[in-house]
Amino acid sequence: QTLPSSSGVANLPTNSTPKEDSNVGNGEALMEISSGKPIIASVKEPVYSNGAYSLEVTASADSGDDLVYYLYASGKVDPVAYSSNGKFKNIPPAEDETGVYTLEVKNSRTGESTSKPIPGFVKQVEKTVTVKKLSAGDLQNMFNSGSVPSSAKPCFARGYKIVCSGLAEDESAPDRYEEILNRLIASWSSVVVTSLSYNDKNQITSIHIKVVY
Repeated sequence: QTLPSSSGVANLPTNSTPKEDSNVGNGEALMEISSGKPIIASVKEPVYSNGAYSLEVTASADSGDDLVYYLYASGKVDPVAYSSNGKFKNIPPAEDETGVYTLEVKNSRTGESTSKPIPGFVKQVEKTVTVKKLSAGDLQNMFNSGSVPSSAKPCFARGYKIVCSGLAEDESAPDRYEEILNRLIASWSSVVVTSLSYNDKNQITSIHIKVVY
């Protein structure tokens, strides 16, 4: 309604409704939703050592959630390996000839996951290095001569055992062939090598001797 003024000039109507700020919401402002789906950034080539593989995976989610990492064999429900940081160790070679495992990276909060086949987990053929087999007669000749040459040291397996018969009650069995040589000098008259045992590399794992005073 237009009201007359004292000067006779009509006043323009006033807008009592404030102009709305288009930048101000009504309490339901839209927020950007970050994705929780993992993104695999890189997968290094599997590294083989001592019968097992190691693997390093880099992944992330836009949401910043923690991720967990699994490796699965084809058709298997249980993972063959698990990692909380993308670094796997002691991964067994794949049982099938493909050498492929499936990598699954999962968002620990939302359960969203991303999968990718990873090749390179093939079974390795271990090279067996054998040494010249030392016979009981060879070792007997060395003891008789009072010396075992350094070239024969690889013929003895680590942790080999010495089993003695004819020992005095107050004497313990030697644990190294060097000690046999020392006792032959000090107190033993002779020894007889009765038998030897070997591993698959032809190394001696046990020496059976008879002691003569």
